[in-house]
Amino acid sequence: RKRMQQVAVDPLRIRPLVVGRGFVKQQELEQYQKLAEQNNAAAEAHLGYMYYTGDGVTQSYTEAMKWFQKASVQGDSYAQYNLAVMFAFGQGTDRDMEKAVVWYRRAAEQNHSLAQYSLATCYFYGDGVPKDELTAAQWYLKSAANGYENAQVMVGNLYHTGEGLPKDYAKAAGWYRLAADKGNADAQFNLGNMYLMGNGLAQSDNDARNWFKKAAAQGHATARYNLENLQSVKEQQQTLVAAKEQEQAPQTSQQEEPVTTGEQVATAEKSENVQKPGTETAQQSEEPASTGEQSATTEVNKQASAEKSKKSNGILAYFGKLFGSDEEEENNTSAEEATK
Repeated sequence: RKRMQQVAVDPLRIRPLVVGRGFVKQQELEQYQKLAEQNNAAAEAHLGYMYYTGDGVTQSYTEAMKWFQKASVQGDSYAQYNLAVMFAFGQGTDRDMEKAVVWYRRAAEQNHSLAQYSLATCYFYGDGVPKDELTAAQWYLKSAANGYENAQVMVGNLYHTGEGLPKDYAKAAGWYRLAADKGNADAQFNLGNMYLMGNGLAQSDNDARNWFKKAAAQGHATARYNLENLQSVKEQQQTLVAAKEQEQAPQTSQQEEPVTTGEQVATAEKSENVQKPGTETAQQSEEPASTGEQSATTEVNKQASAEKSKKSNGILAYFGKLFGSDEEEENNTSAEEATK
């Protein structure tokens, strides 16, 4: 589960700090220290960044937090975001998501896109604040509108699944495309799936193949699988959609409350668990208990659908993997964000 990016941002957005063999020029360090001692918020935030990453100084989360706090109380949004990150991940302090949310919010209100994304994620998962998908969606939209590609992928997912936003495949595809055009592998994969199934876009195996190829070239394993097994993946997804539509079919009788047997519930849940919510979220609907040959046929169909779902596990767009693995996120360096 992804909560937020664990990266520091260079508040001054100056040229790369690392010079030559990885040392910051001594005169630059002295300049920032002198300005920081005069309560210059940008210089304080930059010193915090240097101590956070160990650029030109001995790496120290304690020193980083001290300088981020000084700059944060003066309203520096970059320092506020970085301070929130340190509270969220327990760096230089005990982990405290409530304090993290406070500083994410202050930076987000100053239009800091990463802080908006992180605050949205806190609301989405109920981490440090009560779970609230509607509020999460609004902050994701703000971050996405500011161009943050991970937020754009997330907004696409919300429109795709109908969580926090009305289900709208066309809008989902639009947001996926924005991030996909920036090279986001998950967006490329999801866009490929939408072309494959014709959700919000004209169905096109060629376009699906092209987007899967782009995602696979970046190491997206599921996209590579879909690319190599395009026709079988398409048939499996069509089977899942047909099974869902059958389960959602209107009840034929309004005389009595439909009864669903324990075995039917278990089978439906088993099938639902192997579906990935990057496609339409399965809505389980109860069916009247039937007898004889009709009941047996229904049960066999459900079991066959569940078995096919098992085999296709991992081939559909899924909600949990939006930003790479946890290991990838923790290995993400601050240098990438420093160039922004």
